[in-house]
Amino acid sequence: MKRFLLILFFATVGLGARNPFEPPHLTVPAEKPKNLASYDLQTLKLQAILWNTDQNMALFETPEGETFFAQVGTKIGKKDGKVTKIDDNMVIVAGRFGKITFSISDP
Repeated sequence: MKRFLLILFFATVGLGARNPFEPPHLTVPAEKPKNLASYDLQTLKLQAILWNTDQNMALFETPEGETFFAQVGTKIGKKDGKVTKIDDNMVIVAGRFGKITFSISDP
């Protein structure tokens, strides 16, 4: 009887069944970008500017709908951009590509 169970065990392992003595193979999904420096500037949208704080802050939305706050000095975009100025309705980003101005669009 023991010989039969042993043969049956090895036969099922050889047929593609998972070996119960090995840990399962887990696939980890690719991580999404975690900050504004991980996105192309063309894909970001300026949603709001907060100016009742010590330092003006801008709220950007990613294509996935995630939002990130930025202030002067925040790194933004894949090409080493940096927020250089935040006004009442616009944000200026400068980098090796030159300058790009984001404006709050009407709904």
